[in-house]
Amino acid sequence: MQELKTEMRNDFIIAQIPVQVVLFLLWNMPMLNVSFLIGGLVSLANFELMINKSSKLVAKVTEESDASSFYSNYIFRYLMMAGVVFLAMSTPKLVKPALLIGLFSIQFILFGKGLFRGIFLRQEPKRG
Repeated sequence: MQELKTEMRNDFIIAQIPVQVVLFLLWNMPMLNVSFLIGGLVSLANFELMINKSSKLVAKVTEESDASSFYSNYIFRYLMMAGVVFLAMSTPKLVKPALLIGLFSIQFILFGKGLFRGIFLRQEPKRG
């Protein structure tokens, strides 16, 4: 799990740099960049919390405590996301579409990596 967290952090940073440069060069709006970055950081924090809780759940086996702990973490993560969306809607300077797209940046990275691996790293079936 630790390798996945490190890999996602690195991929997030690698993806943020060109996106931030392109956004700035195309629109020259600093709040657009800030909005996208805030959304991306919240998405990364959500992913980190999800990985931490998943690894703890895998290590433990008791069902009662795990279910309540899982649901409380789940609720906390989505309240955090809802808080960011509320912040976006109530702050006039933030660019709402950029923040919302930033919230899905980790999902875009995961999907892109899966698609890339599926297309370019497809292995031929072994013939025996």
